[in-house]
Amino acid sequence: MNIFGDDESIIMTAKKTIISILVLSCFAILKPGFSQIIKDDINMADEAFKDGDYYGASIYYYKVLLKDTSKLNIAYKYAESCRLFNNYSEAAIWYAYVTGKDEKEKFPLSIFYNALMLKDIGRYPEAKEIFTKYYSKHRLDRDYFSKKANVEIEACDFAVNNLNDSIKVNIEHLSHEINSPYSEFGAVQLKDSLLVFSSLRYVVSDESVPMVPDLFQSKVYSSIINETEYKTPESFSRVLNETGVHTANISFTRDHKTAYFTKCQAIDFSGLRCEIYRSTYKEGIWEKPEKLNNMINMHGYTSTHPFIVEGENDDVLYFVSDRPGGQGNLDIWYSRIRRGKFYSPFNAGRNVNTPGNEITPFYHYKTSTFYFSSDWQIGFGGFDVFRSSGGQRKRNAAENIGHPLNSSYNDLYFTINSDDSTGYFTSNRPGSFFIKGETCCNDLYFYDRRNRIEVKDSVLLSIDTTDIEQTIRQLLPLTLYFHNDEPDPRTTKTTTNKNYENALSNYFSLKNKYKKEYSQGLTGEEKLKAQQDIEAFFENELSHGFSDLNEFARLLLKDLRKGSQVKITVKGYTSPLNTKEYNINLAKRRISSLKNFIYEYNKGIFNKYLSSTDNVEAMLEIHEVPIGEEQAAAEVSDNPNDKRNAVYSRAAALERRIQIIMYSSDNNNVHTGNDKTTEIKLNEDFIDFGNVVYGEQASFSLQITNIGVNDLIISNIEPSCGCTIFELPEGPVQPGNSIDIKVYFDTHDTMGEQNEFLTIYLNTKDGVKNIFISANVIEK
Repeated sequence: MNIFGDDESIIMTAKKTIISILVLSCFAILKPGFSQIIKDDINMADEAFKDGDYYGASIYYYKVLLKDTSKLNIAYKYAESCRLFNNYSEAAIWYAYVTGKDEKEKFPLSIFYNALMLKDIGRYPEAKEIFTKYYSKHRLDRDYFSKKANVEIEACDFAVNNLNDSIKVNIEHLSHEINSPYSEFGAVQLKDSLLVFSSLRYVVSDESVPMVPDLFQSKVYSSIINETEYKTPESFSRVLNETGVHTANISFTRDHKTAYFTKCQAIDFSGLRCEIYRSTYKEGIWEKPEKLNNMINMHGYTSTHPFIVEGENDDVLYFVSDRPGGQGNLDIWYSRIRRGKFYSPFNAGRNVNTPGNEITPFYHYKTSTFYFSSDWQIGFGGFDVFRSSGGQRKRNAAENIGHPLNSSYNDLYFTINSDDSTGYFTSNRPGSFFIKGETCCNDLYFYDRRNRIEVKDSVLLSIDTTDIEQTIRQLLPLTLYFHNDEPDPRTTKTTTNKNYENALSNYFSLKNKYKKEYSQGLTGEEKLKAQQDIEAFFENELSHGFSDLNEFARLLLKDLRKGSQVKITVKGYTSPLNTKEYNINLAKRRISSLKNFIYEYNKGIFNKYLSSTDNVEAMLEIHEVPIGEEQAAAEVSDNPNDKRNAVYSRAAALERRIQIIMYSSDNNNVHTGNDKTTEIKLNEDFIDFGNVVYGEQASFSLQITNIGVNDLIISNIEPSCGCTIFELPEGPVQPGNSIDIKVYFDTHDTMGEQNEFLTIYLNTKDGVKNIFISANVIEK
C-alpha cells in the first residue's frame, strides 16, 4: 500500500485534501462554461493525480463514472485515488468492480488492492479469500505483491484469532480542543502537565509566500494539562516553528532540555523531504535549531521520526529513512552518539525492518522495550504498533501489542508516559475528525491501563468515545432509491404502510427487467454498455444505500442511548413523470416508507424516542422536505410513452430517491445544569437555497445568538467546498447579543444538487457547530 505513515502521508494527504476543496473550482473557472465533457474531466483528474492531489482526482474520476461506468481504466484510477487518500471502503468497491469486469486482465493489481482495502476496513475473511486467489496465481512472481499477499493471508488469520482476545485498556479520543478535522500526530507528554504534539492547521498567510502552500503548515504545539481538560494549544516555540517550513515529530531527552525534530520542505506538490534538527533549552528559551550532520541527513533522502535514547556512556538516536541499504521502503536506523559526535548509522535489522515501511520509533526505559509501527509485520491492518526487546545490534522478533490499541486502520506514534500505564498514539480509525472521508486524517488518542475494563467491542474502542455525529456525517447525504411510482402507485396518498426495506426487496427483483428494457433495440457494444449501467446502479447505488441506512440506524440508536436529542432532515425527490402535485405526494410517501423503517427497526426500539410525554421531550425528530420533480435533471425524459428513458434508464432511476441530508445532535448530558457558560442559538441549522441559476449568487443571513453568560468567540468558519463564501465576524459576541453572518452560495463550477456544510469553530463546550447547506443549481 502506498501509505508511508511518515510526514509525507500525514502532512501531504491532509493538506492536499484541503487544498483541493479550494483550488479545483479555480481550475474549472478557466473553462468556457459549466458544460463539462468527459474528456475534460479525465484530463483534470489525470493532472490532479499526477500532482499527488488524490482527493481532487477522485472528484473528477467519479464525475466521469456517473456518466459512464464502462470505462474500466477510469474506474481503476478512481479506486487508486480513493486508496491513496485513505478512503478504503470506496476503494474496495471499485477495485472489486474492475476485477469483475476485467476479462483481459489489464489491471492485474485490482484484485490485490481489493483484498488490501477489505483488510483495512476489518473484513478479514473476505480479504483472506481474495489474497489467496491472488497468491495462488502469482506465487512464482516472487515480487513485492506476491510476498505481501502471502504475508497478508497469515495476517488475516491472526486478526480473526486475536480480535476478541483484546487487552484491557481504556482509550479516549481527545476532544476538539486538541484534535481538528485536519491531522494531529506524535504526542509526547512532559511530566504530568504539558502535552506536546504536531498538527497540520491553518496559518496566517504571508504575502511574501504563495497563498496555497502557506495556508496549511505543520507545527509543533503544546497544551497545558489540568485534572479535567487540555487547555487551548499554543505554538510550542517560535524558534522551532519556522514560517513556510513544516516542523513536526518532536522528541526530548529525559531532562526535556534538548529536543530533536524534523523540518520538511515540499520538493514538489506531491512530496516532502525531511531533515532532523535539534535545539537546546537554555536560560528560558530554545536556541536556534542545528541541523544534524550528513551521516544522519543523507543528501537526497528523507530522515525523520527522531527518538533519542540516553545511556551511561553513549546515547543512541533512532530515526527513519528511505536511504539505500535498508530492508524496504522506510526503515528504522540508529546512530551512536559519543561526546556529542554522531557516528555512521546502522540499520535496525530484519527483526524490525521489512520490505514494507517501519516508522515512529519509541523506547521504554523501564522495560528496555523498543516500539515502532509497521505496515508489513503480521497485524490487524494498515500500520500496527509492535514491540521488540533486546539490544540495538540484535533485537528479538517483533510482537504485535494487540487490539484495541491496534485496529484495522493506521496506528502509529505509540508512547508511554512516565507513570508506565498511560500514553498516547495516533490513528485514522473511524471516530477521528475529518474533512472528507471518515479515515482521511489522523487524530490523537490517549490510553489508560490503570482502570482496566474488559473489551467486548470487536470493532474499535473499549469505551464509547467515538464522536457519533462526526461518524454519521460521513454517511450523508444518505440516498435511498425507489422503483417508478413506488410505494403505492397510482394514488394521491401522502403516507404509506410500506417499509422501505420491503420496497427495496421488490425493486431488486426487477433488475433483469431493467436491463432488458433499457438495452432493448440496442446491439453489440451499446447493448452491453446499457446493461452494465443498470448492473452498476443496482450493485452500487441501490445496494450500498441500504447498507448505509442500517449503519445509520445503528449509530442513531447509540447516540439516542447517550441521551442526545436528534433532528433528522429528509428530502424526497421524483422523476418528472406526472403532475407537480402528484409528485409532491409521491415524495411524501417515499419519506413515509423511511419513517416506517425507523418505526419498525429492531422491533420498534426507536418508538420510545419518537413520542413525547408531559415530562419527557421527544428525543428524535424527523423533518420532511418533499421536493418532487422540482430538482430533476434536465436530461431525464418526462414522456410517459418513452418508458426506456423515463422509467428504466439509470438517469431516471437516480432521480427517484429520498436523502437524509442533515443530522444534528444535542447531548443532554452536555447541555444541562450549570454548563451554560457559553451557549448559542441559531435562527437556522439547515440553509436551503432552493433553485439557484448557474452564474448567479444566492445569499442567506445566519444569525447566531449568545444565550450563555460568557463572551462568545467565533475563531473560524470552514466550508466543505469552494462554492460557499462567508464573512467572518470580528471580535466577541457578548451575552444576550446576536451577530449576523452573511453566507453566499457561488454557482461557478457547480451544477445540479449540492449538499455541503459549514463548520463553525467556537468557544462552546462542544467547540464546533455544523450548518448544513443545500442548493440546486439549474441552467438559465
